[in-house]
Amino acid sequence: MTDLTPRQLDTLARGLAAFDGAAGARRSRRAVIRASLLLAGIAVAVIAADGMLNPTARGLPAYVEIIGDDLQLAAELEMANACERVARADGRLRVVECIVTGRGGPGAR
Repeated sequence: MTDLTPRQLDTLARGLAAFDGAAGARRSRRAVIRASLLLAGIAVAVIAADGMLNPTARGLPAYVEIIGDDLQLAAELEMANACERVARADGRLRVVECIVTGRGGPGAR
């Protein structure tokens, strides 16, 4: 192998340092792109899962109430049982008459 002059060695060292710097920058860009794609995929998955797990909450009118637990359902059924006359008007159900229950629950008149 031929001997290199100090100037050639210096040029070679600078070239190798520049190559290492460019390779490191390329690796960093790839890592950032992978992380960004992973985060975007996670965000899409969370949004899709939210839409699938709670499909009834979207697009419902403001007066619609979602019953969340068994106690609330029991109270609503008790009130519905106390009401004898329910009429439909303007696309809505309206309670016309309710009887007084022994506990004086909601909907009693």
